Amino acid sequence: MKEYIKKVTLFSFCIIILMLMNYFFNLSRVNKKPILKGTTILIAGDSRVMTAINPDSIPNSRNIAQNSESYFLTYHKLKFILPANPQIKRLVIGFSYPSFSAYMDRLYYKDIATTDIFSRLYPIMLPKDFAPLKVDETKYYQVYFKQMLLLPHLKHEQYLGEFTKLPYGLNKANLESVVKRHYFDENNKNIGISRTTSAYLDSIINYCNKQNINLTLVNIPFQKDYLRSVPNNYIVFYNSKKEELIKRGVSILDYSQMELDNKYFKDYNHLDLEGANYFTSLLKTEFEK
Repeated sequence: MKEYIKKVTLFSFCIIILMLMNYFFNLSRVNKKPILKGTTILIAGDSRVMTAINPDSIPNSRNIAQNSESYFLTYHKLKFILPANPQIKRLVIGFSYPSFSAYMDRLYYKDIATTDIFSRLYPIMLPKDFAPLKVDETKYYQVYFKQMLLLPHLKHEQYLGEFTKLPYGLNKANLESVVKRHYFDENNKNIGISRTTSAYLDSIINYCNKQNINLTLVNIPFQKDYLRSVPNNYIVFYNSKKEELIKRGVSILDYSQMELDNKYFKDYNHLDLEGANYFTSLLKTEFEK
């Protein structure tokens, strides 16, 4: 029995040492700021941006958008990335009805996206950084433990997204489920507007002004059936916010009412690759004016 305890103790000690070595190795790399060489136009936002703007068609651009990324998360990413990349002079961010849904405030606590978000943002955000929003600290530290102690990683830049090519799939999409996820809770009650996301959009605008970065907000086209399903309170808030920002001098390109052919859609609120290439060509023309 004593011999068994000795072996277990020795094994445990070796595991602890190995995890500590992994931790300090990862710690030496986790705060390393990415240098985006050749990038002067940065594209950020949620999955709609991630699948709609192809940086291959816009010279010197890079798309770092990701699934379920609110203005709250984008702000923290920009505060981490931009100081190390002073060559970036233009920022393009999505601006649409679901951007202001209070659903975006619920992503960090028992949502299907929670683990994925933490696995991307752990290098640049701690649980306290999510205040005043509710955060699942247990899940956060589970992700942190896995990423920092179990294995050594040369790169921790999971917060850098990329343009994602999607095939056509509208014929298999479910309109009701996506509308409910964006605007209604489990009891089919309208979730309402998030004042947090609105406030962080203002923070992004103020930060860009201080850094002399040209900000462009873009409302990417929706499939027409989705557009007709957006609850009125989100449309009213969006239009009010848009009017306010225009008065403040913010550049807004609103393509929400553009009726694209169904062949351009992956589902009811994401463009497929053909749609992305078409839409990106429109943006490129605007940027060249």
